[in-house]
Amino acid sequence: MQSNVIKLENEHMKSLDIINHYFSQLTSSHRDFEGERTDRTKCEYESDLRQFFLLMRNKQKGKELEFLYLDELSIQEDEFKEYIETLQAIKKPDDTYLYTNKTINRKISALKKYVRFLKDKKYIKDDVSYLIAIKGTKERSLSYGALEAHEVLKMAELARLETHYPREKRLMLLLSFKTGLRRDEIFNLTWDSFVEREDGVEIQFVGKGYEDFQIKISKEFYQEIRETLNDKEALFEMDKKTVTNMMNKFTKKLGISPKRRIVFHSVRKAFGSWIFETTGDINQARKALRHKSIVTTQLYLNAKDLQLHNTLFGIEKLDEDLYKETDHEVLLRAISELPKSHILMLNSKISEINKLN
Repeated sequence: MQSNVIKLENEHMKSLDIINHYFSQLTSSHRDFEGERTDRTKCEYESDLRQFFLLMRNKQKGKELEFLYLDELSIQEDEFKEYIETLQAIKKPDDTYLYTNKTINRKISALKKYVRFLKDKKYIKDDVSYLIAIKGTKERSLSYGALEAHEVLKMAELARLETHYPREKRLMLLLSFKTGLRRDEIFNLTWDSFVEREDGVEIQFVGKGYEDFQIKISKEFYQEIRETLNDKEALFEMDKKTVTNMMNKFTKKLGISPKRRIVFHSVRKAFGSWIFETTGDINQARKALRHKSIVTTQLYLNAKDLQLHNTLFGIEKLDEDLYKETDHEVLLRAISELPKSHILMLNSKISEINKLN
């Protein structure tokens, strides 16, 4: 056992020696390391490298440079892309972005130099030609907001009154809310995407990053899709502009403030928040949203939802059976003062039980 510990410690030491070699090489050859700037610049480069491994490796706890194994030193193309998305999503308490695009580009540039060093010094055998394709981040657009479950369902009802594509609009909203599918993923669905199973209907599709996924819906919902759109060779014939106009129109009709920046992707956010509220497990929400990093999910979910659950989980002495002993009128009042999404969840469960009886 002792020999294994020594072996691991030796490997950590070798990894750290390689990283220190990288910093030493930078100090002697890079123009940013000159005179009084040397110490400050070295700290910035080390901070960038540490931040990457803390955020992107061993997602639950992160990895310190001092504890990396040799096979963990390199950075793959998909990790670069996910890291950029993670940095772009991080916000300060006042809801403004923590990092400017200039800062993100500097951090990515430092990581690219690090990977090129590993390759040049033959510490890794990876093909790093992909580094050319890792571009700087473009000017960021305003972040979109999240819808709540009851708002999505109200939009689905408004869709019934539409002159153009009423059935398609309603089903598109419900399909995204029930599955978390993105707009383009829904547009790419065909009848061959649906595979009937004993416990439901599986939707097979290619998601963001060209990865294959499977998501299940109920047989009842699939039957509704079949009966409604069976005459359509392509399930949803709308274009992107039609969907954008639909969301703008419904947002205005529901009196939702423009400051919330609601778009169709806001329905997917409602799906993620619903999973989190239902399970109380952010990892379940991460899996449902198909995020690789739980950090992305934390930033993705409505901050209000996270705060609500933190409050609930902080209550340790609450009587779990209190609702059984409470006066009927008090119980109804308590329910009426719950968030609308919770009341919707309760009604959904009541409907489910009624169907079984």
